[in-house]
Parts: sequence; structure tokens; C-alpha cells
Amino acid sequence: MDTKYLDINSKMKIAYYSEYLPKSKIGVIIVHGLTEHKGRYEDFIQELMANNMSVFAVDLRGHGESFGKRGDVKKFTDYLTDLNSFVCYIKGKYPELKLTLFGHSLGGLISSGYAATYGGVDLLVLSSPYLSACPKRVRHFRFIPYKLCGFIRLKKTHSESKSISEISISDKLYGKYFTLRLAGVMIRQGLAYAKSRYKDIKMPVLIIGGKLDAVVNSEVFSEALEEFGSKNKTLKIYENKKHRMVQNEDKDKIIYDIINWINQNENSGGLYGKD
Repeated sequence: MDTKYLDINSKMKIAYYSEYLPKSKIGVIIVHGLTEHKGRYEDFIQELMANNMSVFAVDLRGHGESFGKRGDVKKFTDYLTDLNSFVCYIKGKYPELKLTLFGHSLGGLISSGYAATYGGVDLLVLSSPYLSACPKRVRHFRFIPYKLCGFIRLKKTHSESKSISEISISDKLYGKYFTLRLAGVMIRQGLAYAKSRYKDIKMPVLIIGGKLDAVVNSEVFSEALEEFGSKNKTLKIYENKKHRMVQNEDKDKIIYDIINWINQNENSGGLYGKD
């Protein structure tokens, strides 16, 4: 995977992968999950390209090949401004493309916050998005000075099959740890930020999740989707699936559903999320 870099400021560069297909009308921007990186979506990328879609995948700051302290972020809005810089770059370079934003887990939380704040894309796909947290964890972070805890590391646990977990363990770019500060940013800042702006998400949106997901509770997706301001909302829950929707051993059906939904909604609404 050929990595390029986009300058955010003098100290921050974010890594990305870009594959533009000259005859495509649709571009898909991929935002990965916690401690992941763009390379974990290679199979998904190949299927999108096989269906004549250009693909742009980004590494979040502190992840993959991007700059920043590993598995750490100071504030949630840093993710949003980084993503906005990337989306604006893609829109400026390929103005003819209709853009779909795909975010998984933490990337789904970031993508929902981005869509509500900036608009910027035509379609939104949220894969197992981190849209809720255990109430007990939320209470704990009310008393933990997490903003000062960028030095405390938490080990990333695995909730998938043995084969997927083994891939993660052997992946040199996959983060084995994340900071207590990042956890606090997700739970205290990110969730509150996104939830307070659900009504501002205007573009067509698809949320997909697994009923056996041990990381996020897919039962909350329906309630969250009702709060979205979009007039075009779709929810797909897969009975026997866990957290990783486009990376598991039985991902082909899910990827087909995503591509089919994008194609069906390509001409829905106005450009960049305007109803």
C-alpha cells in the first residue's frame, strides 16, 4: 500500500492511501477504528475498486503511519479538524466525485461528529460505531483527570476470532496499547460531542452492526439513528457477526450490502449532504 502524507500543520502529518479511478463517479473515504490503520481495510478497498469506486483511506493521528504519540490524542476535535483537512483535500483534487464517508468503531464516532459539524460528504456509512459507553465507565471518567493521563497505557483487547486476533498481534502497525487520555476523550468528549449534534447529520446514512458485538452495543443504534436529522436512514444488524464488519471471515455479504446501498443512494439528496 503506497502511503502519502498530508500536512495538517508544522508538527502534524497524517498518512493516507489514495487510489483514484478516472472513470469513477463515487469516492469512498475510510476512517479506521481504535489502534487500527488503513492497511487493515485492504480487502474492502479492493472490492470497492472492483465496483469502480475511488478509495481514500487515512490513518488517524497517533495511529498507523501518521505522526503523533502512539494511541493518544489530546482532544476529540483534533480528529475532526484532521479529517476535515483530508476531506477538503480530496474534494479539491477530485471535485467530480460523490463522496461516501465510511467510519468503523472509533472511526464511526469521528465520522458522525464530522458529518454533523462539517457536512462535507454525500453519504455516511457507520460500521459498529462507538455511539455509547457503559454508564459505569462514563461515571468513572467524571472523576479521573484523564486529560493529564497521556502517559498511562491501556492494553487493547481482542474480541474477534482467533485468526483475526493473530493478524492483529503480528501486525507491526497495529497498536497494542492506547492511552487513558484517549479513552477519556472518546467517552467524555467524543460521545457527548456527537450526540449533541445528531440532528445536524443531514446526508443519507447507513449504520451496520453485529448482534454478537462485545465492543459496542448494537441495540443503541436504532435509538441513535432516530435522532439523526437525515430523511434517509438505514440500519442493518447482522445476527451472527461481531465487531469487525468488513474484516471478518464472512465479510463478503456485508461488503456487498454496503456497495449496493452506496449505489442505490448515489443520487439521493444534494451535493455534500444537503437535503
